[in-house]
Amino acid sequence: STDSEHLHRLIKQVTPDQWHTFDCTMPKEAATDEPNVEELEGKTLRAEARRRREEATRTRHQIWGESWQEKVDRVKAASPYSHYASWRLTAVMVKGGDDLR
Repeated sequence: STDSEHLHRLIKQVTPDQWHTFDCTMPKEAATDEPNVEELEGKTLRAEARRRREEATRTRHQIWGESWQEKVDRVKAASPYSHYASWRLTAVMVKGGDDLR
């Protein structure tokens, strides 16, 4: 069955009272002995995303020597305007030759 058919079956199981109160729990599907391929792929994708984030963090630290939060804290401590509630530090990348007027 397709995802839309599955969703349609689930929606048909929800009573009108559940729709109006938003107190609806999705019915559980029958357990199967087969591994859920989508779930396994999702876990693999999440693990890969976590690995890439960690690698990016290490690379940034190697290039700039400090995390963004460390830089924000250091610059704010030295800023004469740090007492303003609206104080923010924003990163901007400028490509050589760009007109910034």
